[in-house]
Amino acid sequence: MDIPPIDNGTAWPERRQQLLNLFSEHLYGHTPCDIPLLQIIDDDHGRLVDDVLCRQITLGLPTINKYIYLIVWSPKDHNNNLPTFIGLNFHGNHCLQSDPNILFAPSSSPDEPPGWMACRWDEDKRGAQERRWPIKEICAAGFAVASVYCADFAPDHKTLFDSGFAGAYAPGHAEDWRCISRWAWGLSCIRKFLSTQSSFDAERMIAIGHSRLGKTSLWAGAQDENFAMSCVNNSGCNGAAYARRCQGERYRDIGTHFPHWFLPSFSQYFDRESEFPIDQHQLIACLAPRPCYVASGSEDHGADPEGEFTSLRLSAPAWTMCGKTPIPIDSSFPEINTHLHADNAYHLRAGPHDIVGWDWQLYIQYAQAHFTKQQ
Repeated sequence: MDIPPIDNGTAWPERRQQLLNLFSEHLYGHTPCDIPLLQIIDDDHGRLVDDVLCRQITLGLPTINKYIYLIVWSPKDHNNNLPTFIGLNFHGNHCLQSDPNILFAPSSSPDEPPGWMACRWDEDKRGAQERRWPIKEICAAGFAVASVYCADFAPDHKTLFDSGFAGAYAPGHAEDWRCISRWAWGLSCIRKFLSTQSSFDAERMIAIGHSRLGKTSLWAGAQDENFAMSCVNNSGCNGAAYARRCQGERYRDIGTHFPHWFLPSFSQYFDRESEFPIDQHQLIACLAPRPCYVASGSEDHGADPEGEFTSLRLSAPAWTMCGKTPIPIDSSFPEINTHLHADNAYHLRAGPHDIVGWDWQLYIQYAQAHFTKQQ
């Protein structure tokens, strides 16, 4: 199998930029704007819920009639320089915890069809994804957690994706700036805002995401070197999975069902993965020398767990070039419920397409070890 190269004899900073340009040109699109410093429109200044401080902040810019609804949880007894997990969510902040005081986000698109993303206002969905966000345990370990509903930046919709904050900030780019890139840009917007707040350590911010938002955390971390680490959970095709294996979800599957995630030109490679000029190990490499943690579910056949691990191990030359010690390129696929922690990391959890407490435990342990090593 022809493996697209990581090292082409160019110094790593230049080679890294070459690879990022290729992913922008062929898959995710070029980000057409800077990362603005969002301003506080409203702030409840936090309240204690089960010994965790929960803060809700509305962010925006004076020239845009769109808003970002940020929620942040942090340990009640530690309010300075916290390492912080930053991740978007699928259905609205109120779905992450059963707390009745978490606000519904107003509609960001006046043209939403009936029923689309109805959970935005659905009280029955409150706390529906709580098991995916073990807030108390994360905060007890000394971390903060920040999240925003992904649709605030770009609705996950084939025709309405341009109607969020990203589209308002950079209008006229519907064809060349798609959802994964808009969401990744959104993660960087949140990182930049939090870096101005004394509660959070700008040097220890972690991009995290599951599934399509795992693709997002990978692309965000690859582009934005101010992220200290990326956790890429069950991200599959056009996330961590090595596409040339042609296993699990393939280009045609994902491009047909979710054309708004990637460039329109991506469709020319349906059923032609081996002809695509790049592959995902090269994107993982763009995080070097910072750590990238890739994780899979053993029953998540659509995401191709072995393909996710293949990309990670094939990315090893980038860490080696940077003087780091990665998971070796010739490593064997690990057993279920085991993990490999080096200057990059991987684990294979028993179970389906999901993110659960065990995943978070390993992310926390790895981040603690990495940040301690840096000191």
